[in-house]
Amino acid sequence: ESSVRASGQDLKVELLSVDDSRCPNTAEYLQAGGAFVKFSVPDGSNETDVAITFKGDDKGASQSFRLGSDTYELTVSQVLPFPVTSKTPELGEYKISVSIAKK
Repeated sequence: ESSVRASGQDLKVELLSVDDSRCPNTAEYLQAGGAFVKFSVPDGSNETDVAITFKGDDKGASQSFRLGSDTYELTVSQVLPFPVTSKTPELGEYKISVSIAKK
């Protein structure tokens, strides 16, 4: 669980799951795949789950969500480690770069 500052408010972000179908760096695939990442974001009185598919391109991946009457945009800009053919990382091994902006 981490805190992300969004428009003067600290929002907690909890990683719930990662379904990583990106091409391992030791293999070649026709399609690149993606990492389907799911977070829980509470603000003290409301909570929502935010799901996003990160394809690994330069602009990252964004998803809008609501907490109470406020709308935010969560952006994932990096998902590490990159998959390898020999093993799938445990949930706690993932390092995900996340930002949240109030809309």
